[in-house]
Amino acid sequence: MNESEIYDLIGKYLANETTPAEETLLKNWANHSSENKHTLETFSKIWKNTKTQYIHKEKDAVFEKVLNSISDDKKSNKLVNFKQNANRKSYSYLVRVAAVLVLFTISTVVWYTYFQQQSDTDIALVQEVWEERSNPAGQKSKIFLPDGSEIVLNAESKIRFKSNFNSGAIREVELSGEAFFEVKPNAERPFVVNARNVLTTALGTSFNIDAYSESDVKVSLATGKVEVKNTEADKAEDSLVYLIPGEEAMVKKQMGKIAKTEFDLQSVLSWKDGIIHFNKASFNEILQKLERWYDVDFEIQDTKNTTGTFSDNFDNESLELVMEGISFSYGFKYKLEGKKVTIY
Repeated sequence: MNESEIYDLIGKYLANETTPAEETLLKNWANHSSENKHTLETFSKIWKNTKTQYIHKEKDAVFEKVLNSISDDKKSNKLVNFKQNANRKSYSYLVRVAAVLVLFTISTVVWYTYFQQQSDTDIALVQEVWEERSNPAGQKSKIFLPDGSEIVLNAESKIRFKSNFNSGAIREVELSGEAFFEVKPNAERPFVVNARNVLTTALGTSFNIDAYSESDVKVSLATGKVEVKNTEADKAEDSLVYLIPGEEAMVKKQMGKIAKTEFDLQSVLSWKDGIIHFNKASFNEILQKLERWYDVDFEIQDTKNTTGTFSDNFDNESLELVMEGISFSYGFKYKLEGKKVTIY
């Protein structure tokens, strides 16, 4: 392949428009030499990091404007050759790879200054926009996504999704904390939840993800089927599992492994119905959950009655009633003052 064909193929690759045969051809070219591999990796990295979409009305005019409006001293020979020789039938990816080449040959400052001065052109730079929903401690909420999927978001939790959620190959949500998902079926557009680099993929199902920062990531499947992938696993065999209803995947972040077990449905999912469920919980686990649930802080003045585990359910009860039950079981005294709970 000559130089213009290579850049034409890179453009299609960056725009996700290559056929399997073209992708194989490009990979063979990249593997032919370290220089070729470095070139492809550099363009791919630059394009990925820009995270910018180019919206245009006249693709041919835009392509010409992108290349011709840059001063001669900013152009490289590769860019000129690309303009003269590239296949003009697929302007969508030509515009994109032209942008990558521009970024590769001129400074970011010159690039953005140029576009800011083009207010009278058909080119519009639109940054990716992420929408965010979050809950503080003591609050839960139900969220309806644009595709009809529902999320019950727990306290001290946050989700993010792109404003163009209904377009693209996948439906992507980022989660911090805990949430229960009821996914609207769509076999053509998988639903993917990214929770601390653990990817849960579903087509139409319901599942719970617990990804609070202080814990391992747990994916518990209620209905349907999901794929759980740990992108940070050390070994391929430790990176992927499939779940059926009643199964739970626990990702040990420090060990880099996924362990699949069965789980108790009530223990995992009762929180979304307002029920606090403790099943052989340690004293620290109890306080941690209550702090998040009621938005309070605990002060421990006497630890002699804080050993052992605790099991019970509290259905939409006040903090005072919950503390009555826990204090009776452990044998300590407590005092409530606003958002402060003192145990003595």
